[in-house]
Amino acid sequence: MSDDRPTAVAFPGPPESWLASLRALLRDVRGESPAEADIRAQVSERLDADADGADADQYLDFLAAIDVLERTDAAPSLGPYGRDFLDSHDERVLFEALTANVAGVRALVEVLAIRPVTDIEAAELLSREVDADIDDAEAYRGWLQALGYAEYDDGVIDMTTKGRRLVDSDSELSDGAASRLPSRRASEAADAAVDAVDSAAEGSASGEATSEATTAAPETTPAEPSATETKQPADADDASALAAHHDHRCMVCGDKRWQAPEEGYAEIHYLMPPDEPHGGPTEADNAVVVCPNHRADFEHGLIRIDPQSLTVEHAYEADVSGRTLRTVEGHDPGAQYLAYHNDVIADF
Repeated sequence: MSDDRPTAVAFPGPPESWLASLRALLRDVRGESPAEADIRAQVSERLDADADGADADQYLDFLAAIDVLERTDAAPSLGPYGRDFLDSHDERVLFEALTANVAGVRALVEVLAIRPVTDIEAAELLSREVDADIDDAEAYRGWLQALGYAEYDDGVIDMTTKGRRLVDSDSELSDGAASRLPSRRASEAADAAVDAVDSAAEGSASGEATSEATTAAPETTPAEPSATETKQPADADDASALAAHHDHRCMVCGDKRWQAPEEGYAEIHYLMPPDEPHGGPTEADNAVVVCPNHRADFEHGLIRIDPQSLTVEHAYEADVSGRTLRTVEGHDPGAQYLAYHNDVIADF
């Protein structure tokens, strides 16, 4: 069933300026009681809109739809949310106006409470929520940025600390976010069980189960991935080519392993795992080339990589923390996948 509520409308200028512009407009409406034509002209001038006023009408119609303004034949007046926002300067008033009156806002916030999403993912989510084609999430993302609840960089939308506090303080949002988690939690529990079984089997086969064995990588015999995990691209040659492109050197520590006297060895790890419920792509943007030790650390959530600076943070290796992720020309991990790993997989 389609959602009859309107979709979000983006406005000119950076989102950081939207609330100040809105306050100025509301003050004009309250203080001067301008006629409809006058307020449309003021909005057109403020927005540097087309002379026909189409942009101004879209802006005013949207504010009326979310009960910030009331439009009448005589003159616009403040709607209930407009009055509250102008009196309190509390951005939560506008957030309530948006979640109550705009289709898809709550769903997007609930997903962001779980993990960062790309613009494409956000548009797909919103299209499903409103049962209509949403080609661009810019308007939704812009309002969340304007309110201080989201940040945006390199095609990735992430929730700010302020946004997370909002979710934590709102039981409905918290419950909505939590309802999207069970499949991931079940998958993580299953993965943990598989890891425990694999570790026990390896310890039994080697006759050793020391902590040193878990942190020292084999020099000639690489660890095999579990058969239950989907860790290689559909075309195995792609993984080999990417590893060779890095000269089989770990992007975290720079070490090069060997599987034969003249044959290097490295492993591929996907930052957003391809298996369910993550559903990441088996593409180079989602991949890092690593030694067996640091692949295990990625899988167990013991490494974070800053998406912008590529600074490495390791849970227990002091000589690794502070390094910059090693890259080569032609391959850089995507910021959105690094952000996903940090938010969903990393656990320290």
